[in-house]
Amino acid sequence: MPSKAYRVLHTKKSRVMQTTLLCLLFALFMYLFIQSSYFDCKDIFVDGNRILDNEHILQNADVPLGNNLFYIDEKRIIRRLEILPMIQEVKVEKRLPGTLYIHVKEREPSSIVVAQEKFILVDGKGFYMQDVESIREFIDLPLITGLSLEENLRYGQEIENRVLDAALEIADQIWEEHGIYFNEINVSSGENDIWLFTNEGIMVKVGNSKNLDEKIAVFEKLYTKQLEEGNHYQLEYIDISFAGLPVIKYK
Repeated sequence: MPSKAYRVLHTKKSRVMQTTLLCLLFALFMYLFIQSSYFDCKDIFVDGNRILDNEHILQNADVPLGNNLFYIDEKRIIRRLEILPMIQEVKVEKRLPGTLYIHVKEREPSSIVVAQEKFILVDGKGFYMQDVESIREFIDLPLITGLSLEENLRYGQEIENRVLDAALEIADQIWEEHGIYFNEINVSSGENDIWLFTNEGIMVKVGNSKNLDEKIAVFEKLYTKQLEEGNHYQLEYIDISFAGLPVIKYK
């Protein structure tokens, strides 16, 4: 007759084997379940895009419908999309059982640069976003003229140019609130001798970006007065680049 100690030991071994077998069966079940068509990617949604259309983004993301959601490589999607000059950041989200979300953050167009006999759309940091066929597409953006840029610039490249940086800083500071007066930033004389052009063609010398709020306040006061008196079309240029009374020249 088996001893009591033997029966206890045998029972413990049996329980361990049963538990191990159950764990293996559960793992096998989960593996087969994950591999099933239940987790196939059935829908892909894109959000955050305002310039690029969904079709263009999905084509570049290259995620075929029907792939198992667990085996879709998020990093690969991000790498492929962040190559696009218009895209600044990408996040990929998986939602079970079969939906993929691609969240994109596009670069914000800041200015149009006239260089190399074409119009170049750039963001606030000077990234080359795309060529522009007609500036009417971006009528609210400043036109930056007078720049000399290196040849063979590539889409998505950050344009490293000190004079461009100065122009972009001015655009960032004043265009949203005061862009109704101006349409062009001319930097042909360098970053310390910058001119703005009004919609009527009046040249406004601001010099550099220092004390720009005060300079624009002086311009607005003077311009409004000239407008009320009907003399603004007689203005040739206004120099507000220094502290004190502005210099005005009439045609």
